[in-house]
Order: sequence, then C-alpha cells, then structure tokens
Amino acid sequence: MWVAGMAGGAAVVSYWAVVGPGFNWLLSGTLFVVGGAAALASASVAGYVGAAAALAAGFVARHHMRAAALFAVSAVAGLVVAVPDGGVVASIAGALFLGAMTSEMLLGHWFLVDPQLPRWALQRLSLAAGVGLGADLAVVGALGAFGSADVVWVWAYLALAVMTGLLVAGVWFSLKEPAYSGVMAATGLSYLGVLTAFGVAVVGRLLVAGLLDRPVRFYTRKGDDGTTGLFYGGRVAKDSSGPVAYGDIDETGACLGLARAETEPGSDLNEELLRLQRSLFIVGAELATAPENHHKLVDGETRVTADMVEELEQAIDRIAEERGMPEIFLVPGGNRLGAALDVARATARRAERNAVTHLRAGGYEGSYLLAYLNRLTDYLFMLARAAEETWTPSKEK
Repeated sequence: MWVAGMAGGAAVVSYWAVVGPGFNWLLSGTLFVVGGAAALASASVAGYVGAAAALAAGFVARHHMRAAALFAVSAVAGLVVAVPDGGVVASIAGALFLGAMTSEMLLGHWFLVDPQLPRWALQRLSLAAGVGLGADLAVVGALGAFGSADVVWVWAYLALAVMTGLLVAGVWFSLKEPAYSGVMAATGLSYLGVLTAFGVAVVGRLLVAGLLDRPVRFYTRKGDDGTTGLFYGGRVAKDSSGPVAYGDIDETGACLGLARAETEPGSDLNEELLRLQRSLFIVGAELATAPENHHKLVDGETRVTADMVEELEQAIDRIAEERGMPEIFLVPGGNRLGAALDVARATARRAERNAVTHLRAGGYEGSYLLAYLNRLTDYLFMLARAAEETWTPSKEK
C-alpha cells in the first residue's frame, strides 16, 4: 500500500515537472528496493512488474512524462498486490495519504535547496494527504473496526489520526510563510507526519483485521451483586425460582454428560444422550425467559414442543417392549452407566419440581415444559434399567 502510494506520488510529481530528474532517480531507486522486497515476500507477479516499472522510470528520469507513466504503472501494480489483503477502497485510501505524505516530505528537500521552486506542488500533496487521511478514517470506521476493538487501541488510532491531521495542517500553513523558514518547518513537520501516518495505517489495518479486539473474558462481574441475566433481557436474583429451576436443568445436563462418558463414542446410546443434553438447552432457555418475553420464544429452539414430549414417549415404549416394565421398586447401581443415569433422573425430577414452582409464580400457562421433564425422568429411568444386565429389588428375597 505504501509502495503504491509512493509510486503514485512520484508519478504526479514527475508529471508536474517542478524539479529535475534527481527526484525521479531517488524514487526509482527507493521503489525498486522496497517494491522488489515486497514482491519477493508476496511472490506476486504484479509486485515484480511494479518494481521493474519503477526501475525503468529511473532510466528515463529526464523525460518527465515517460517517467510519470512508468511510475503510474508501478502504482497500479502496487495496488493490485495490496487489494487482496486490504480491499479496494481501504487500499486506495491508505495509498493516497501515505503516498502524498511521503512524497511531500521527499520533495521538500528540493525546496530547501531552491526555495524559489513553486510551493503549490507541496501544498497539493499536503492537501491530498489530508483528504486521504479523512477517507481512511471513514473506511476503517465503516468496516466496523471500532465495535469489538480494545478501547485502548481505538483511542491510540484516533490519537495518531488527529496528530497526523494536525501535522498535515501544520505543513499547509507553514508553506504559506514566504520566508525560507516556512519550507524548513513544512519539511520538518512532514517527517513527523510520515511517522504518524504509518502508525495510522498499521493500527487501522490491525483494527479492521480484528487483531486488536478486546480480550474475551469468561467473567463479566455483572453477577457479583447476586443477580443473573435472563434470556431476551432482564435480571433477577440468583436464588429466585427461575435460576433455581434452570440451574437444576444445567445439573441434569452435567449428569447426562457423566453417563455419556460411560458409553462407546458414536454408539446409539451415546448419540441419544447427547441429543437429550442438547434438548435441555431448550428447556433452560424457556425457564430463563421472563413471562413478558415468552412471545419471543421459538418452538424447538427456545421453547419445548409437543413433538419433543411425544418423542420421549415413543422412546420409553420401545424400551418397555424390549426389556419389560419393572413391577417392583429397584435399587440403583447395577453398573456405572446405570448409576449415572439414575443420578441424572433424580436431578431431572428435582428440576421438574422447581419448574412447577417457577411457572406457577410467573402465571405462565400452555407450556409443554413440565410434561417434557416428567417424561424425561421416566425415560432416564428406563434407560438406566436397559443399561443394567440385572435389576436389584429394593427388598431382599
């Protein structure tokens, strides 16, 4: 991007023909070295073309129009290399203010030698740098770079941009001073401007790439006061009926995870327990939603449906047909898997009881949530029995 901008600035200055071939030689050599290194790093054909065009411009430096044309080719090639990484608009904006600022700084040295040279060239480059800076700010903002970025880096970027803008303004007004000191001041300020412009370009691209986003922390500190957030908004005390109920749902899911760890990965039972764990997130979402927001719930995603209840009933019936129904009370613990499933069953039953309290307190009717939890406990009981080779009665024979 900087190579493209510098080549563009060289093309413009050569076209204006305000100084001799020395400027073209300087830019030709600089662009060939820097552009060539960038081409080697990117292995880009366009990069090699740009470096070659810049080198060729040095050989025709005394012919300003030919040199300008070759520098223009180098600038276009530089943009071709930059666009895939930064996008068209961002690459052009960055090239504009970096190239104009650098060209103004380099050209200023010729004015230090001959203060009688027309200052309008430096002023136009300064103006182009200011326009490019504004465009770059707009592009970075439009790409949403500030939304998730760490605030320290956002302020650093804005501070660099403001500083660069002030330096550009300082160059502009210094050039209005007719004395030699005006050119000296403008050139000195442009040195600083180039440095801060680089900072703006680098930090801005890192912001856009998301490399300076604020660190993601697991903790938020919002619940330190004993409250918790609800689905679709709102906060309630952590010991109120809703959090108690969906806390039990969370515990049930964890118990199912323990049971699933006892199964063969990829087996039917493993997949079925995973399906049940995922369904509990639907139950939890419904319990974690305030009554006034229940209309926002989505069937099968954040609200329990009749089909979900029916699926459990069908699964229970299948196990009953295969293993039969126990006719006596049984003692859990026939094996590790069965015991884990019974722990999940007992936890789900507690969740059901607390869900009853919560739904009654909220005055919410028409939910299939209680029916689902009731069937879930039955299903987990049957799964535990199916997992055991023999059943242990509650009374000794």
